Amino acid sequence: MTLSASDLGFEYAPRRVLSSVSLAAQPGTRTAIIGPNGSGKSTLLRLLAGNLVPGSGRVTLGGTAVASLSPVRRARSIAVVPQSVTLAFPFSVSRFVGFGRHTLGRRGIERAIAQSLERVGLANRADDPLGELSQGQQQRASIARALCQLSGMPTEARYLLADEPTASLDPAHDLLVRDLIAQLASEGVGVVAALHDLAAAAAFDHVLLLGPKGRPIAQGPASEVITREPLERAFGAGFRTHTDEAGAVVAVSASRLP
Repeated sequence: MTLSASDLGFEYAPRRVLSSVSLAAQPGTRTAIIGPNGSGKSTLLRLLAGNLVPGSGRVTLGGTAVASLSPVRRARSIAVVPQSVTLAFPFSVSRFVGFGRHTLGRRGIERAIAQSLERVGLANRADDPLGELSQGQQQRASIARALCQLSGMPTEARYLLADEPTASLDPAHDLLVRDLIAQLASEGVGVVAALHDLAAAAAFDHVLLLGPKGRPIAQGPASEVITREPLERAFGAGFRTHTDEAGAVVAVSASRLP
């Protein structure tokens, strides 16, 4: 069941945020959305999740407009990891993670919570207040909440939409989350992530590069998109890619244009 965007346009009047954006995500694949600040990456994820209604174009899941689905129906197919977590009450980490299943039933929820916390390395913090965790730990708790939700979904259509999922993480946990995303894809989950880390995006199956005002610059396999010319057009800086012996991009460096 494909999650797709067709010729999307959106504005926070009078500012245009996205222009003529199309994207098709499939179960079991990883799609990266990259681009400069203000290019509409987060807005595109919110449109894919059905939290915003497009100004033009459509977002569909299996041919049905996502924004027309009930919150419960969306929760059965789409889990979201936002950039940051804000809670008004001092919930424990385990209770926060369990919120991922609140519309999907409580059957097996305790096991799902425990497994989700184990996968992100937070099993020892389950009973602590979420607010006592560091920013990076809260980010991992947010990922665990999405994992808990995914565990209760029907297997034919599961998507994870993640906004900068590794932004606040130290190197070890950055690698943990990267590996986790690859594992989820191998389990049939379609992953769509907005990323600033271009080397991390290079490991994804498909990359959409947005430029100023949310205009698509390039789209396709990472090996075709994360290259000097399209990156320079999008970011207005010079770029060099650094590869390993197998030709895979392991680092991307930027410099001032002449």
